[in-house]
Amino acid sequence: MNPFVLRIGNEYHLYYSGADAQGHQRICLATSPVDNTRAWNRHGVVLDRGEPGAFDHNWVVLPHVVKFGDRWHLYYTANSGVGEGLSAFPGIGLAFSDDGRTFQKYENNPILTATRTEGDPDCQGVAGGSVIHIRLPSGEMEWRFYYTGCPTLGDDVFLNQQKTVCYAVSNDGIEWRKRGAVMFRDPARDYIDVAAAGPVVWQETNGSFRMMLSAIGTRWGFYSICYAESDDGITWHQGEHYGDDLTLGPTGDGWERQMVAYPAVIKEDARLRLFYCGNGYGKTGIGTAVSSPLRANAVAGHRELRIVAHQTESSWTLRLPEGFSCDQGSFLAHFHPAVDWTGPNEVGTLWHEWEADAEDLQVLNSNESVERLGLKFIRGIWYRALVTHTENGLDLKISAKNMSSETFQNVSGIVCLGYPDERFQDPALERTFVQVNGKLTALKDTDRGTGDPCRTHYLVEGQNPIHHHAPSYWGKLSRTVSDSGAILRTSSCGTYTIGTAWDSVSEIWDNQDAHACIHSNFSLGDMQPGETKSVTGRIVLVSGNAETAQNLLSFE
Repeated sequence: MNPFVLRIGNEYHLYYSGADAQGHQRICLATSPVDNTRAWNRHGVVLDRGEPGAFDHNWVVLPHVVKFGDRWHLYYTANSGVGEGLSAFPGIGLAFSDDGRTFQKYENNPILTATRTEGDPDCQGVAGGSVIHIRLPSGEMEWRFYYTGCPTLGDDVFLNQQKTVCYAVSNDGIEWRKRGAVMFRDPARDYIDVAAAGPVVWQETNGSFRMMLSAIGTRWGFYSICYAESDDGITWHQGEHYGDDLTLGPTGDGWERQMVAYPAVIKEDARLRLFYCGNGYGKTGIGTAVSSPLRANAVAGHRELRIVAHQTESSWTLRLPEGFSCDQGSFLAHFHPAVDWTGPNEVGTLWHEWEADAEDLQVLNSNESVERLGLKFIRGIWYRALVTHTENGLDLKISAKNMSSETFQNVSGIVCLGYPDERFQDPALERTFVQVNGKLTALKDTDRGTGDPCRTHYLVEGQNPIHHHAPSYWGKLSRTVSDSGAILRTSSCGTYTIGTAWDSVSEIWDNQDAHACIHSNFSLGDMQPGETKSVTGRIVLVSGNAETAQNLLSFE
């Protein structure tokens, strides 16, 4: 249980607690090649439990290993075997090592203890988290220990399992001064309405802080893994909407169906890798997961998601769909309807669905832009949109059904990825690409159609143009025809590329006004009465050029 991982050279060093037949826990070590996290070599116990009567006689768990000069500090959570529930965790211990494999306990353990003072966030017990060396705004350095405090005991889960995230500061990593609690349970979110525990904190190069933590909530009854951000490491933010901070939940019917907890975080180039416990605090094993370079967070309103890329410190707005139409008319537009996303579920999927009613049709057709943009709205389509996080970005899916008694011809959807920061804007059209005659071509080298020079739309080879496309705004099609449904944009620094495509695309749009948006607009073709069709898409973000991103957007 309770993994902690360091990268040393080309190996991962995994410190974890292992139990014997009597249930006593000791800290062990295993190693694996960085490029093969399934090939582990066990090295046995590196820290044993204490003698009878010691504060760590029953368990030594939750290892956290930090280099202090030439010496390693191993911080661990002790369980004495005496006391009720969380009160059996009286303190946090420290051990030293010169090689990271043979540790000697500090003679004045424990270094942090429960206060036993009612009202304190760590009155009943304490458990580990993470020790980091931070840069203060003044330029000075400070050691911080983010740890778990147990404030209450009781006969219901909200008292017996309530935990908070606390922190202490130190000059030497041995003598610590407590500073109180910085994160609590959130009664409004049922995956963290009982406890916040096991904080893993790190500081970014810009001085901000990030945290992964173990949350207990009534949604699953056990642990999930959550996320938070902070400017100073003291005041933390977990997103505005339900699910914004949910990173990983119990899933499936196997080793992690009950709980996922106590993550360790490793940076692998532009992504994060987690090692975490499964059922029974790890009785079923330790697993690993990698982060998506993009995170989709629901935004209340018009089918919008906020897409965040932490490694580039960038964000976009995704409207999925922004528009939906056929040759006979449009089903929806950017201004209506307002449909909120549902989720995320335990694996991060978000979704919503919609079908117009008479009131929707009245709102759409009475809008002032109908005549100006040459739009006509009709009923008859139902759709569901899904967004799933992947190793390279986001997978998208639209499923639609013709609910009418007539055939809808050339059914298409408009998907807008826009409002990026300045680094992902391209007013000179030098860093935005489509594929023409088998080659990626910068938009500055394409025909821009007849609309405003800042925007145009390109037909994809073999497809029919979108009939209801607001011609007064977009103008006529470009004479350049793309032979791929992908559109890509590289950052101004040349380091990153974002791209999007669907497995069937009618047109590609680019707009360099205030929206700075790119569109890969999906095609469902003709739909017979009662017919259901689906189309899949992707958004990828890579550390590399447009060719690298394009390879990930292939559906062949």
